[in-house]
Amino acid sequence: MTGYAPASRQDRIIGAGGAAALVGLIGYGLVMGLGVDFQRRIVDDLTVISVLPDSPPPKPDPVPAPKKAEKRKEGAASPPNLKSKATEIVAPPPPIVLQQPPPVVVAPIAGVGAERSTGAAPVAGPGTGSGGQGNGTGSGDGGDGDGGGGGTDAELVSNELRYRDLPRDVYESQAAGMVTYRATIGVNGRLSDCRVVKSSGNRALDAATCALALQHVRFRPARDANGRKVADSALFEQEWTVTRDPDRDDRDR
Repeated sequence: MTGYAPASRQDRIIGAGGAAALVGLIGYGLVMGLGVDFQRRIVDDLTVISVLPDSPPPKPDPVPAPKKAEKRKEGAASPPNLKSKATEIVAPPPPIVLQQPPPVVVAPIAGVGAERSTGAAPVAGPGTGSGGQGNGTGSGDGGDGDGGGGGTDAELVSNELRYRDLPRDVYESQAAGMVTYRATIGVNGRLSDCRVVKSSGNRALDAATCALALQHVRFRPARDANGRKVADSALFEQEWTVTRDPDRDDRDR
């Protein structure tokens, strides 16, 4: 029977040393065989480095000393500004002028005109009277009445202006108001030259009033002192109030 005994410590050391020597020989052989020059290699890799002592810090730039301000001679002051002084003479305040209202024309007898008197002047003109002198509204040598002088005034015969006779649009709008107009009474007793002098506020009603007056108003013409028919002029007032006519309403339908 074969037995196994562990090696001693000395034997292990001898074995390890031999193994190390063998590895060293193998390595040396490899190096020598490859031709590696260790000395030259080491020398080539060396770099010369010179170590110099630390240089002193740079000196700061010198700071120039501040210059002293140069004293200059003070200049002279500028001339003073011009000054104005008010005069000793004081102007009075302007007077306040109140606008005077236009004078009011008065007459001894009331009328619709704007003159101080009514009637004809001793000279020819656009008045509606005739001849003589006086302050009346008629004609003749004197007096303040409405007639005289031997003639006759125009006399109204018919003045029937009916609301139902108004034009249809005026009738249906139920227009109302007072229309004052002036017209000439011809020698035939009919009116002409109708002119509205004071409107009712409705122009259509004003126009319709003149149209109806020319159709329906009739006069006995005025006569002079010799009995001859003469034309005259008169002022009329027509007041319209709304009055419905059933017969016309039925016709309008």
